[in-house]
Amino acid sequence: MIQSKYYIYIYSEGFPEIISARNNKNALIAKSLFPFGFRSFFYSKRYYKTNVASGTNLGNHDNVSYRFLNNSPKKINWINALFKEFFFLYNDSREYEKRYLILSYLSFPIFSLYYIFSLIFKFEIIISMMEWHIAVSKKSNYLHRLNSFLFDKIATRIIKKVMPISNAIAKEMFLFKKQEDILLLPVLTDYESISKIKPQNTFSDYFLYCGNIGYADVINFILDSYSHFLQKCSQNIDIELHLVIHGDKNEIKGLEKKCRSNPVLQQVKFFSELSYTELIQKYKSARALLIPLRETVQDQSRFPHKIAEYLASGRPIITNNWGEVSFYLKNKENALVAEKYNVELYSKLMSFSIANKIEIDEMGVQGRLLCKEKFDYINYGDKLSSFILG
Repeated sequence: MIQSKYYIYIYSEGFPEIISARNNKNALIAKSLFPFGFRSFFYSKRYYKTNVASGTNLGNHDNVSYRFLNNSPKKINWINALFKEFFFLYNDSREYEKRYLILSYLSFPIFSLYYIFSLIFKFEIIISMMEWHIAVSKKSNYLHRLNSFLFDKIATRIIKKVMPISNAIAKEMFLFKKQEDILLLPVLTDYESISKIKPQNTFSDYFLYCGNIGYADVINFILDSYSHFLQKCSQNIDIELHLVIHGDKNEIKGLEKKCRSNPVLQQVKFFSELSYTELIQKYKSARALLIPLRETVQDQSRFPHKIAEYLASGRPIITNNWGEVSFYLKNKENALVAEKYNVELYSKLMSFSIANKIEIDEMGVQGRLLCKEKFDYINYGDKLSSFILG
């Protein structure tokens, strides 16, 4: 049994019930640190169905402890939640040699309260930057834009150590931080768990995209590329497009209606509410996995969690040369990479995947090897531990 010496609280709402890129990455950070003497805690403002220890609000998932701040599914107000959170932060961590908080994006006033708490009770805060929020909030209201600015530009200056997800964010941090205070921490995945899941038995050949309906412009780009691909085929090709979409149900229904009314898009199928195992099975049975990146500051700065999962599945991905992709993926070596975010170029790579099965299968193998080397969480425990304790 590993004796935990260090307490680390990771800000991540709804763990382990809510599946999100933030929760997935934070859980993998916690798992990677466990062998190095860290006990990780997550707190949630809402009680979920997940089993907890009898008579308590405390549970454990893959060596990650979590505590519910409420006894019912009703979400408690933020003042009450914050009071309870700070109480448990202090109480749960008293016996540990060192104490840390890993915070990702949140409202700047709440961040300020965490900061004051950390000064009083001697916690060290580390910020995990998973997006360049200023770029994301450009179309939002004034208060949202202001909060993004304060978090990206001010909070990251107040706190000594940051963990950017991408080279673009790291470049911003290097403008005012020392190299030893920055750890580039890319997308992470559980390579071994994904490797154990078998492909589904399927009689259909398909491309697959998984994402949120909020990325409607990306989904429309994929539909346009798929239409262009079908129209350019010299013969009838029986290959479907599977869209695993989550988010607003009315918007998803509207997209389904749009596809049904278009004769070219009759082979588009929609899926939702898949279990994690079912999702990985679909990845592993696809012809290719689609993840185009818009040529925007937002997509240059972020690093989609799906890229690591796609690569771990062993199936080839079709993307374009933007943002973090340019640092890891090479066209026709470990992925199919279009030079630009362009429908014609993207559809040509779809065609290539149909005509060159042996080559794309090998790209999938090479992508999987890249994932094991660069994105498997198990490789980051030592780096994270040294960074946090340093």
